[in-house]
Amino acid sequence: MRYSPPSLAGPAAEVAGRVRTNSGATEGRSLNLFYRGRHQWLCAVARDRLLPGGALRVAVLIWEHLNAQKGYAWPSLPYIGENLGLHRSSVIRSIAALEERGWLSVERKAGRHRGNHYRISFGLIGGR
Repeated sequence: MRYSPPSLAGPAAEVAGRVRTNSGATEGRSLNLFYRGRHQWLCAVARDRLLPGGALRVAVLIWEHLNAQKGYAWPSLPYIGENLGLHRSSVIRSIAALEERGWLSVERKAGRHRGNHYRISFGLIGGR
């Protein structure tokens, strides 16, 4: 004998239990794509043999701080240096290496207390 769930108060209640808005479904899919792309990016960066080790560490920290809603990360240079035990100049060189290899695009913000915005990118994948 086949099981059928008990009916609620009528057809309207039955439909109400099944209706979903598109915004929630689309948001879930876009978040899945964001996280999948983010993980693929990190795996590709880790395989880049021309990238210095410090740059890989900086990439991982930026990867951890990517914001799904905004699409970028904005950790400060002192924050990156303190968390990784790197000197400020090493952090700057690492970010420059990631940018040069096409892994990051950096939107530099002028002024004190204005952090840069880091976006992951797949710019040089074909040229490796």
